[in-house]
Amino acid sequence: GSVASDTSGNLLDGNRDGVNNEPDTWATMADMPTARSSLTATAVGSKIYAIGGSNGNRLSTLEIYDTISDTWTTGSSMSLPRSGLASAEVNGRIYAIGGWDGHTTYDTVEAYDIANDTWSTVSSLPVPRRGLMAVSLNGMIYAIGGYDSDNNATNTFMRYDPVNDTWSVETPLNNVTAYGCAAVINGKIYVTAGTLTQEYNPANDTWTLKARRSAWRLDLSGGAVNGKMYAIGGGDGNGNALALNEEFDALGNAWETKSNMPTARFDPAGAVVNGKIYMLGGGNSNEISSKNEVYTPNDDYSWYFTTGMNSATTDTFSIPVHTGWNLISYPLSISGNIEDVFNDDVVWDYAQWYNPADTGDHWKTHIVGRTENDLNTIDNTMGIWLHVTDAGDGYINITGESASSTAIILHAGWNLVSYPGSDLTAMNATNLPSEVSIIARYDSSSTYLISEVTDRVGSNFVPGRGYWLYSTADTVWTVNY
Repeated sequence: GSVASDTSGNLLDGNRDGVNNEPDTWATMADMPTARSSLTATAVGSKIYAIGGSNGNRLSTLEIYDTISDTWTTGSSMSLPRSGLASAEVNGRIYAIGGWDGHTTYDTVEAYDIANDTWSTVSSLPVPRRGLMAVSLNGMIYAIGGYDSDNNATNTFMRYDPVNDTWSVETPLNNVTAYGCAAVINGKIYVTAGTLTQEYNPANDTWTLKARRSAWRLDLSGGAVNGKMYAIGGGDGNGNALALNEEFDALGNAWETKSNMPTARFDPAGAVVNGKIYMLGGGNSNEISSKNEVYTPNDDYSWYFTTGMNSATTDTFSIPVHTGWNLISYPLSISGNIEDVFNDDVVWDYAQWYNPADTGDHWKTHIVGRTENDLNTIDNTMGIWLHVTDAGDGYINITGESASSTAIILHAGWNLVSYPGSDLTAMNATNLPSEVSIIARYDSSSTYLISEVTDRVGSNFVPGRGYWLYSTADTVWTVNY
């Protein structure tokens, strides 16, 4: 199933020298009400949505886990029972993709509206798939690999545009893949199955083979935390369930074995909330499981400061804000619920983002305390209008990994984007695509709080601020650090 990526976690005190020697840990949480394997799970905010699967019969079940209260509730069921499906979330809707009934492989896609607890059928996959993986990135959903109707593993890569309800077939993977783990790290997609790991870079539309894992296995899952992907559980192909947990460092391109999952299982589902990976269900040769075990990684990084230099891979960034409207962004590789990302002593009540891909309703809104928001997940490619009611110390402090580069998809017309670089940089020195004809920035003296930049040589992009870019055509802006 799909794996939600998340870059929050338990970090060391930034004022302390030394190395994080805390062990990685596992804990047992409340079991799922329904034991099942080959399900999918997607995290949205502090909740995990466990969908479909099999317990001998294919299921349409939706059960919702609250990670704060450690309790489960039941949501509305899908219309089509299936296992081997994938899922991903965009703007408050979870998309359940593909799967099969044990005989027929499906191209069916259903969308779950979280606020209304309702399902609807949307455009089908271009081709039927089971055992595929899915992630969301830049407002799009990507369906990766899987088995076709003839039981052949594939290297297909398909993109879904939720706004226009359309699928497109994209550049295929270098190798076939199925029943593995996929995650987004630093704006790139990583997928692992068998022993292979493959990386997709949307900036140049290319797939690259990365370091191999040591142990061959399928039917695994996991998630990404702080720039690292965790491949957990699975089977060895001989009917044996595994508890193995391996960590992939995307920056170092290396795998390392970590603490095993307490219960060996194949076909579990993984989901990430607040830097912890929850592993749900699965099974072994004797039983189907309802287990819910949570993994807290040890980041295992050196964390120290010297004058003018922070050599850790994980940083804290302070976004300056004031009471009233602010146009902000952040340069760290964090993707998550907006209330989790902007969770500081600063009090805010209203946020907006302009989605250029949604021609019917460009503006997406999040109001604190309201359940029916269409702006929920944010990342470091987005410029956010944030209305602050109490600025506290004047900064929103966030912690995450600094990426080596970030790719921002620009659509023809206006785009509300971040500047995800780490340093003050002249606008003419940031590799802006030639299609960008207008830049506008926050201006407190302007009626609409923005003004056009007329001098790119003498003006800077500032980390922590958001910008309006007008592009004459669809393109990609890659910001290198």
